[in-house]
Amino acid sequence: LPRQSVVELISRGNPSQVVCVLGKTGSGKSALLDEVVAKCRDLYPDVGYTGFFLDGLAMQEGDLTIPAVGKESGVIELQIQKHIHDNMVAKPSVVMIDEASKMPKGIKRQVGTLIRERRIGAFQLHADTKIFLTGNLAEEGFGDAFDPTQWNRMTTVELQAMTGEEWVKSYAIPNKLHYNVIYVANELSKELALSFRDKDAKKYNTNAERQADMPHMFDPKVPRNQFTTFRSLELASNICYDMDVLGKQTTYHALCGTVGQFT
Repeated sequence: LPRQSVVELISRGNPSQVVCVLGKTGSGKSALLDEVVAKCRDLYPDVGYTGFFLDGLAMQEGDLTIPAVGKESGVIELQIQKHIHDNMVAKPSVVMIDEASKMPKGIKRQVGTLIRERRIGAFQLHADTKIFLTGNLAEEGFGDAFDPTQWNRMTTVELQAMTGEEWVKSYAIPNKLHYNVIYVANELSKELALSFRDKDAKKYNTNAERQADMPHMFDPKVPRNQFTTFRSLELASNICYDMDVLGKQTTYHALCGTVGQFT
C-alpha cells in the first residue's frame, strides 16, 4: 500500500481500528508517526492530537503497568505508568508502537488487551486515541510474529517501499541531509524500492553471485552487517557533514560501516 494511503487509513479510521504496518527494514516505518499526527491535526483540528512513540524492542514487563497495592481497595492492582496515562488516557494521542511484532510475549499479551478492550489495567483509553503498530516482514528473519488471534484483531498492511527520488523529496531535502547522500539516493532511486523478493525471482548459480547483484541491498539469504536503507543513508549524512574533520580515510571506513560497500 502506498505511503500516503497508509497514512489515510490510520488517520481516517475509527480509533478502535488498530493498523499494523509491515515493511522491509529501513523503509521509513518509524517516520510514519509524524505524518499520521500531521494528518490527524488537519482532519480533526479541534481534537488536539499529539504523537506518542513506544519502542517495542525496548519494552519490558512493567513498562505499561506495575502491580501495586491500591490506595482504596488495599489489594494488589495493576497500576498504570504515569507517562502512559498522561499520553494515552488523559488526552487524545496517536500512539505508534514501533517494532511491535518483536515484543516479548508478556508485553504482547498486554498490548493484546490494549487492542481488544482499549484499556490498560483499569484505565480506558481516551475515546479519540488512535493506535498503530509497525514491524518487519517475516521473511527478513528478524523474529517478527504475533499469535493468529492477535493478527485477527488488527488490520495488517504492507508499506510500499519508496523510490530514492521520493525519499529525497519527502524527507532528505526537507531535513537538509548532505548533498552526497541525496546524490546516492537519486542514483539508486529504483533499486532502493526493490527488496530481496526481487532477487528471489532470479536464478543464481552461487551465493556470491546473488550477493554481487545489487550488493547494497539487505538480503536474508546472503546477510551482511551493513547495507543501504533510508535509515542508514540518514546516518551517512551525519558522517558526510563531518568529512573535513574526519579526513578521507576515516570518512570512507565510517561510510562503509554504515551503508556497506557497493562492490
